[in-house]
Order: sequence, then C-alpha cells, then structure tokens
Amino acid sequence: LFFFNDPATTGIYTLSLHDALPILFGSGTDFGLFWLASFREELVGAGSRREAAERATRRTGPAILSSAGTTIAGLLMLMSADLLPSHNSGRALAVALSVSLVGALTLIPALSLLMGSALYWPRPRLASAPGYDKGFWAWLGRAVANRPAWSVAVCLLVLAFPLYHGCSVHYTYDAFGIIPPHSSAARGEALARRHFSVEQLFSWTCLVTAPRVGGDVAAEAK
Repeated sequence: LFFFNDPATTGIYTLSLHDALPILFGSGTDFGLFWLASFREELVGAGSRREAAERATRRTGPAILSSAGTTIAGLLMLMSADLLPSHNSGRALAVALSVSLVGALTLIPALSLLMGSALYWPRPRLASAPGYDKGFWAWLGRAVANRPAWSVAVCLLVLAFPLYHGCSVHYTYDAFGIIPPHSSAARGEALARRHFSVEQLFSWTCLVTAPRVGGDVAAEAK
C-alpha cells in the first residue's frame, strides 16, 4: 500500500495508510501472542518443536481466522460510504489486517522454530515445571474459575463509574475548544488571531447547486 499511495491512481490517501499501521501492528501482535501462548503449552507434551508448532496452529488457527475475518468484514463496510477517504480506508485497513493474519499463521511459527530455545528467553520455563501454578496469574485464574458470578459482579462494579461518565460525555466539533488554555497551541492560536482575521484562518468554500440558480444570478447581475 505504501508503494501505491497516489490518490490519483489508487484513491488511497496517506491518512488511510497511517490508520493502517496501528491495525497492522496491533492485531498482528495480538494474533502472535495468542499463537505463542498455545505453542508454549504444546511444547510440554509434544515430541518435537515442529509437532508443537503444528498443534498450536491447529488449535489457534480457526480462532485467529474468525477474529480477523469478522474485523475485515466490518472494515470492508466502509467501502459503502459515499465519502471517498472513508470508502478507500476500508480497502487499506482490510488489506493491512489480512497481512497481519497471514503473518501470524506463517511468519511467526517459522521464526519460532528457527529461534529454538531462545524464543522464551530469559524465562524458558514450561507449563509442567514446578511452580508454574503459583503467582498472580495462577491466583487470578483460580479465583475467576471458582467464583464466576462474583467475578462478573466485580467487573460490572468497576466499569460502572467509567460507564456513567461515558454516557455524559459532551461532544464538541470545535477543534480549538479542547485545547488547554495555557498550552503552546492556545498561545499559537491567540497569536494568529492578532494578525489574521477569522476568514483568513478558517477559510472554506461552499458549493451550492439548485435548479435555476445560475439563471437567477445572471438575471440579477443584469
């Protein structure tokens, strides 16, 4: 996409490519961590690292594919937008996520096999090692599994406060209204307003089309 980002030929704008970067690295990291966690578990009972990689891909592949597929389908819905940047962003983001999907199921397993035992350095301990069932994450897993109702209640209680404030968010379309009053951006805006009018700072063009508008204007001009 970065090699073919000319809006005149592909219709994909640089802003769309910038949006694709978080999708590419964020989703790719999630998919990769999911596979690596499964691979580490499979190393315990597998006869070789190659067999463990095959089992990990067989276990996590459908989940990674379904997760990426639903997101790609949602991003492709942007192509139904009339606004051209949004329309073309759907294509760019869907392609970026597809690259993450392919990399998670091919590149990461291959690199994991090439790295060997250095993959999980400096903590190569596996699930069967003594002490693996201790620590914070082991405690959290047991707590949630033993008391699922209490876990849901605690989560809802913790999320109640941000949910309340989220429902009362005041939306604004003033780009300068959210600038802190003592920030450098606010000082720059005040300096610009002293030397330029509002029309010069925030100029815009409005095109109006309506039946007989051109004839009425020409008649008034005469």
